[in-house]
Amino acid sequence: MLAGLMAVATSLLANLDDPVLVEFFRAPGCRECRLVNTEVLPAIQEQFGGIYRIEEYDVGIMEHTARLAAYQEALGIAGNEPVCMVVDYRKVLNGYQAIRDGLRESIHEALAARQDVDWQMPESPVPSPDQASRPYAQAQQRPLTMTFPVVLGAGLADGINPCAISMLVFLMSILSVAKVRGAGLVAMGGAYCVAAFLTYTAIGFGVLRVLHLSRGFPLVQAGIESITIVILGVLAYLSFRDAYKFWRHEIVSEVVLQLPEGVKRRIRALIMARLNLRHLAVSGFLLGAGVTALESICTGQLYVPVLVLLIKSGLAGLREWLYLLGYNAAFVLPLVAVFVAVGLGMHTPSLLAWSKRNVVLSKIILGAFFLTIAGLLHLL
Repeated sequence: MLAGLMAVATSLLANLDDPVLVEFFRAPGCRECRLVNTEVLPAIQEQFGGIYRIEEYDVGIMEHTARLAAYQEALGIAGNEPVCMVVDYRKVLNGYQAIRDGLRESIHEALAARQDVDWQMPESPVPSPDQASRPYAQAQQRPLTMTFPVVLGAGLADGINPCAISMLVFLMSILSVAKVRGAGLVAMGGAYCVAAFLTYTAIGFGVLRVLHLSRGFPLVQAGIESITIVILGVLAYLSFRDAYKFWRHEIVSEVVLQLPEGVKRRIRALIMARLNLRHLAVSGFLLGAGVTALESICTGQLYVPVLVLLIKSGLAGLREWLYLLGYNAAFVLPLVAVFVAVGLGMHTPSLLAWSKRNVVLSKIILGAFFLTIAGLLHLL
């Protein structure tokens, strides 16, 4: 009986000029969001299709997060859930369980309210996304325009990081002893650089996914950003200190920000075990992937803060991917340059001398980027 009355009501209301508005705030990749899409919305669509509309907001986008925060303040939403719905600007369903148990009833209540001849759509207690983002965009335009060149520069600085260069110099010395030249060096170098690019991009993508999940929890996100700024300050100090110490004494053991000795031994052992002179391209690819993954323990000191900056900048979708790919393309440029230099005749002693001279400059550059990224995180 009740089902029949509901069906009749649904039919009578199908021609309403003002469909029920459901605003769906979701965090990228969250489990509860998938459950809402697969277990709740299909039934809602079957029953109310045509008399409600849903607007989705990805809280990984800064303007959408600002809209949700405005709702939290205006409607007294206490908890931070990865998924939230607001019906007709008034009824809040915060979290998967609240949506599962209350969405159907909330839509019914909204439809019933529309039967009053004097009913009018409530006014939104928060600005539209465009209105909400306009002052912010105007105030923050300058820092945002700085983000892309900073990301590219940081990728290049990461590529000349002694963490990445020192193990490459070791590999080149082994190739020199083995008399790998010409086409063999091209095959090895090309495969190594491609693998380094793909591996570092995959690592960055994974970290970005984790950071995106935190966008649904403003307090967690703010905590990550604050901790990152503090860590960047410490890293900048240590980087400048390393530059000064090495400039004075040229003693590698005095450098604090470097690969742990145990990781260095593992990388050297990996190179010796996987270097196959008969299959240089395959060998180069495997070494590029393995060495890059192990080096990320050190190179991640700059990489992870840059990814936090991308999230703070409100980037999403294709633009975020372009920034990530741009960083990693810049990261492999110094690796490509080393292989090209060796291919053009640069000998191991010259490469070792360059690597040694590179330490002080690279440490200063890294320290400058640590401070730059910390400043942008504070400004954005």
